[in-house]
Amino acid sequence: MWISICLSAVFFNLAFAACPGDWLSVATNDTNGNPIQTCYKIYSSQRVPFGSAAIFCQAQGGYLARDTSSSVHTVLKQALMDAVKSSTHPTTFWIGLTDNNGTGGPWRWINGPVLGTYKNFANPNVTNNPNTTDCVFISAGSTNMKWFVTTSCNQLNSFVCQRDSDAAPLVVTTKSPLNCPVGFISFPELNTCVRLFSTPKSWTDAEAVCERFSGHLAKIVNSYINTYINSLIYAQKSIYWIGLNDRANEGKFVWLNETVQTNFTNWDVLPNNGGGNENCVAIDGNKNFKWDDGDCGLLNRFVCQANPLAGTVPPGALTTPASFTNCDPGWVNIPYADNCIQFNTNVLSWMDARSTCITAGGDLPSIASGLEQIALEGESISFSSDFFWIGANDRSVQNGWQWVDGTPFAFLNWDDEQPDDSASCAAFARLSGRWDALPCQNRHGYMCMKKAKVTVPSLVTTSTTPARLPGDVTFGCPSGWNTFRGSCYIAASSSTGVNWAAANASCSGSLMQAALASITDNDENDFITSMIPDSYTGSAWIGLQDPLENTFTWEDGTPVQYTNWNPGEPNNLDNADCVLMSASNGKWTVVTCDRVVQMYICKKNKYILPFTESNENPGCPNGTLGHGTQCYNFIITARNFADAEQDCKARGDRGNLATVYGEHVQDFLTAQLSTFIGKAFWIGLSQTDSTYGWQSHWPVVSLTYWGKNHTGNEKSTCVALVQNGTTAHWENYPCSNVMSYICESTRTGFSTQVPITAVTIQQPCPSGWLGYGSNCYNFFGTGMDKQTWAGAQSTCANQAPGGSLATVADNATQAWLLKTALSSFPTMKTIWIGLNDRDSEGGYAWADNSPFTYANWSPNEPNNKLDREDCVAWIVPLNTWNDDYCYMPYSYICQVPRGSVIATAHPPPTGYITPQCGDSSWIMYNGNCYYMGPAFGVGDLATWFEARQQCLDRSADLASITSSDENGFLTMMANKISINNFWIGLNDLDLETLGWTDNSPLSYVSWNANEPNDAYGEEKCVEISSRGLWNDAQCQQKFGYFCKKKPGNFVSVQPSPTDTSGGCPRNFVSLPSLSYCYFVGGTTNATSTNYDGAMKACEQMVHKSQLASIHTKLEEKFILVLASGLRQPAWIGLNDRIIRNQFQWVDSSVVSYSHWGPGQPNENINDNSPGARQDCVDLQVRRNPGTWGDRNCNTPLAYICESKKGSTLPTSAPNTTGCLPGYQRFSNSCYKFVQDPLNWTSAESVCKADGGNLVTLNSG
Repeated sequence: MWISICLSAVFFNLAFAACPGDWLSVATNDTNGNPIQTCYKIYSSQRVPFGSAAIFCQAQGGYLARDTSSSVHTVLKQALMDAVKSSTHPTTFWIGLTDNNGTGGPWRWINGPVLGTYKNFANPNVTNNPNTTDCVFISAGSTNMKWFVTTSCNQLNSFVCQRDSDAAPLVVTTKSPLNCPVGFISFPELNTCVRLFSTPKSWTDAEAVCERFSGHLAKIVNSYINTYINSLIYAQKSIYWIGLNDRANEGKFVWLNETVQTNFTNWDVLPNNGGGNENCVAIDGNKNFKWDDGDCGLLNRFVCQANPLAGTVPPGALTTPASFTNCDPGWVNIPYADNCIQFNTNVLSWMDARSTCITAGGDLPSIASGLEQIALEGESISFSSDFFWIGANDRSVQNGWQWVDGTPFAFLNWDDEQPDDSASCAAFARLSGRWDALPCQNRHGYMCMKKAKVTVPSLVTTSTTPARLPGDVTFGCPSGWNTFRGSCYIAASSSTGVNWAAANASCSGSLMQAALASITDNDENDFITSMIPDSYTGSAWIGLQDPLENTFTWEDGTPVQYTNWNPGEPNNLDNADCVLMSASNGKWTVVTCDRVVQMYICKKNKYILPFTESNENPGCPNGTLGHGTQCYNFIITARNFADAEQDCKARGDRGNLATVYGEHVQDFLTAQLSTFIGKAFWIGLSQTDSTYGWQSHWPVVSLTYWGKNHTGNEKSTCVALVQNGTTAHWENYPCSNVMSYICESTRTGFSTQVPITAVTIQQPCPSGWLGYGSNCYNFFGTGMDKQTWAGAQSTCANQAPGGSLATVADNATQAWLLKTALSSFPTMKTIWIGLNDRDSEGGYAWADNSPFTYANWSPNEPNNKLDREDCVAWIVPLNTWNDDYCYMPYSYICQVPRGSVIATAHPPPTGYITPQCGDSSWIMYNGNCYYMGPAFGVGDLATWFEARQQCLDRSADLASITSSDENGFLTMMANKISINNFWIGLNDLDLETLGWTDNSPLSYVSWNANEPNDAYGEEKCVEISSRGLWNDAQCQQKFGYFCKKKPGNFVSVQPSPTDTSGGCPRNFVSLPSLSYCYFVGGTTNATSTNYDGAMKACEQMVHKSQLASIHTKLEEKFILVLASGLRQPAWIGLNDRIIRNQFQWVDSSVVSYSHWGPGQPNENINDNSPGARQDCVDLQVRRNPGTWGDRNCNTPLAYICESKKGSTLPTSAPNTTGCLPGYQRFSNSCYKFVQDPLNWTSAESVCKADGGNLVTLNSG
């Protein structure tokens, strides 16, 4: 600790106010010899290529460091020595020296002068390597921190940044973006535009594609653009063609359309023209982005480069505030986005991690670009967690991957074969930087993100609507186009179908002069969805594509501000780079660009056009909006429901409060309410006699869009549409409330909305199934075949197309089901139905997506007890519903449409018997084998230690539980016998933290309320109940147990024998033959304490200490010698506070030895008064030394602590005791223990040989 403080003092001694924050200020001279101050900062936790380090330093307002004099080097050397001692232990650091690929030099500092007279090369005669870039780093392992030269500029090193002290502004002004061809990325530093293409092509075909954009395959003329292109393909392990070739003259590599040999190269090894036909050059992402020559006919991805177009683009955010001291302590600046990141290694579930971040004023992070990704990769290296939760998730069944802060999900960095469809939360892998989809209940480290403390000027949005127009023109959209805000849209169709390129060409052609649509928010997405004809059920092209491989862009150049992915998207598999919108729900999917579909959406800005060409709302009165067959009027004046309905009737033909005829109407209304966030508008839905109906008398409620507060318990209410900022949902309100409302009326010249009436032919039901209404029903789970909710739903879905758990749509269906259950299935008491809120807490929905318009809850239900009740069960004796734990095994009702043919039954996914696990007592589930003990009765119940031994004898261990699915599976097994509690492998017997016996990570928990509580400090082992809840318990209690092993593992594993090696913590002593060390505390009246105080005193000492347990006579004798100077008894770890008259050790070890004193224990069990309880045990020292007695736990006594020997602790301390080797000092005497059996005379002779005598124990 003193060294750390000393080093800190040195650091601050060198710092001056001239440098920002934690930058190091160094006095030096400029090129003219004038004294100046310059600033340095060492990034020891980052590991990045040379070029990325240069870009990072530039973003900090500086550049890679210049080590220009011996005085500078002396300061850097000390700082680098300190950095090497940090937790990340860096050994190599980039500095800004490079030859920039110049043959023979000169060496030059990046963005600075050529190398001066000061040189510190490890090799004084160093020369730069021809035909390749050389970069320089400092090696901390060399004498005097020498410079080393490498051609591997993409190797990952730490680095040193430098910043001029007089660089006053903390704002880095970047150049304006260029006006690039569509899909190209602006690189203003070199006045060029770049685009990556992911469809593999030959070198010549790739060049042909580039030429279509008035460009060529990329020309890389220096390390700066080389680094930039590498950063674009950073996440890829692919090969990309560039423009270098030697097709005209073997061995003379030139860029396209040039004849002069290139000066800049980045070869992996010099080109070898392998096979005599390798004349084209590619960047190889598998070889650290080095260049390699190859056969020009090979199919590779490629990089195009083009000149900027004439004109400029509208100015956006052209300044990037650079954060130096703008993050709170413990937070790290990410300069590319002006965010602060905090890395947390304590493990939490995704939900708990997010809650913690929000409490800290931030959220789980979003990652919007490759540069942010690189920065996080470097920062994460210094931390121990393998994974860190980030904000990406697809927890909603209806949505794809999204960031919690609303950042559009347009940059991807998934690992191979990711995302996994079975997991819904994303984690950042520390070692690779890639993202993995993992179960949200897993426990991992996490990052938090919040904005840096900078002020960013707001961009002012100005209206493009002309202030005044002549009377014969208007500012709007041409006839046939739909208008929304400042843009015009059309849903174009093709009977033969078009791919993405053809659709885009059609939009941008002379007829429409538009582009494939960009979408900037949910309201625009809803509006476009509402435009698509109801009769079209396919998908439509929109303008989003992935030209840069893992970075999505809009074809019209609009910044990506919003995404709306389908579940499981975007995954970017199989070269899928173009995006379709689903006509049914407006969600997006990435597909290959050659997919053919019949519809595409074009978009362009409104413009000035003659009145005769504009007719945006035909068939509707002024002030209303047309959609489909109806005109809609949004009335701001507040009225109650009845008065609002009367006003709508008076406003137009067949006027009513609005009816939501289908999803497209819902989307249209949602889009129009985008400026009324949080405001409620009456629609025409109301409830009478527990049944919902429309004011228009539309005969069915075919869809519902309830908010999360709707449970079905609402009575006699009316419904309003509420826009919450991302979508609009329905809410129940008293009909007397006054609020705004939406009217509808018939649209002139359009067909009247007519309900689709299906011709009903009563189809038969399959054999054994019962018919009611349009469905057939069957009851399952009369015996041992009960299922969890998910298992039951899977079984029902597999019965026939359209199969699901039963929907109870109304009172009549409920009554029929009750009658059927009571008459035909009287043993069924609790039955799963299809209602659940698994996707959104409180947002109940039926498994078959039927509208939720009827409910039959028990009193005070649903209550979501312990935040884990997401599925609904029907309690048959009460004929009411209850929300319950989805993993409980219950009976269930399946429904299928009439006329269904039942498929061949498949066994539910509840585990199966296989020889891979051994005999039939083992069950295979999700790749593991499980055993439940005892198999029969309660006579074989076991303590935790006995249970573990039973598992070890079966070549297994007590079960670990790492997911909710696994917890649910064991819950289901537990319900097959009459035992309520089962030991699992979780414990904290090492006194450090909870852990599994099989060393699985603690990534999921399922604690009961107020657990774990470690009652009396003695509950060190964990059991699972038959309801799937966990509880910590005293390890000597007897329960059932679960064993777990990998299939095929039949080798018995036994606990290691007691280890007596190692040393003791400070102030603790032991014998070589004992595995524990001991300490006597509370030796004075002032320090003696009650039993709880003694436990706490031990726990607060070093190295996992606790009250001592005694298991052998030798342990007892040694402890007695240590305590021989006491004048009072001492507490030991035995007590019966949990179960009266059942004494147990606080460390949960087995009671294998006892030494009660005469008449002990002597508590009067008939006296239950607090003062009469004698639940704690002491060790007698003076009277009857070594014996035990029970005593009231509040009595102040001395105490004995124990601590396990540790391999990292000294086995012998320096002899400061004045005793001979082998002797230990106690009070004023030295003691030695000899285990060799001797008679008294021989023993006395041995002691005399050391100058002592056999020990005398004084009891007085």
